[in-house]
Amino acid sequence: DLHVRSRRQRQMCIRDRVISKSLKIDRVFYNCGHGHYGLTHAATSANLLCSLIEGEQNSAEIKALSIDRFL
Repeated sequence: DLHVRSRRQRQMCIRDRVISKSLKIDRVFYNCGHGHYGLTHAATSANLLCSLIEGEQNSAEIKALSIDRFL
């Protein structure tokens, strides 16, 4: 049953959001894991991603959303 299966899957949480630069490829950036908040957080995510692309990596917000926290 699809309904039963979907309830067992882990739901995306806002803490799973990643806005980060790839650790292996210089020109690859991640902006994912927004779940159902995608459109709501689109503008803020875009601003953070632009800052990251421009080379700002010391922001507390950028560090908090880095892919490094999963490693």
